[in-house]
Amino acid sequence: WKDSKALYTRALAVTENNHHMHYNYGNLLEREKDLTEAAKQFKAAIEADPSHYKAMSSLAAILSRKGDLYSALDLYRRSLQIKPDYATALGNRGIVYMKQGKFEAALADIKRAQQLEPKQVNHMINMGLLYYMRGDNRQAKEWLRRALQIDPDNKIARKNLVLIP
Repeated sequence: WKDSKALYTRALAVTENNHHMHYNYGNLLEREKDLTEAAKQFKAAIEADPSHYKAMSSLAAILSRKGDLYSALDLYRRSLQIKPDYATALGNRGIVYMKQGKFEAALADIKRAQQLEPKQVNHMINMGLLYYMRGDNRQAKEWLRRALQIDPDNKIARKNLVLIP
């Protein structure tokens, strides 16, 4: 196969209900910024395997980016019913809650995600942003500094740290 896209499209052409290939192809399309087609592949993965919590979470992330927060929350809920300790879904659901101004729910989810993946820089950055949004600049800076200890070149953490008074 010349590349992953050729492999995935061929596998999908000759198989039915191949949730692995739909999910993998969706991830590839998402990396290529083709969110509409990626969403279709994640939906197909869920149809082929209704317990595919990673596909649910990936589709939810796309829906959240497109502003469909309620559908995203429903998919995160379904994903977490299947896999309650799925840190990616917890962290991303926390972001949706932040967008909705539900800071306590956001804090609970992001804190839990960070406990499950203590070295995940994105969780630390999100904790920093959440504390900033809540008006706690000291805690915000502390979380952003933690992120920079692990990833000193992280532009998002560095930019936000500089912006917080």
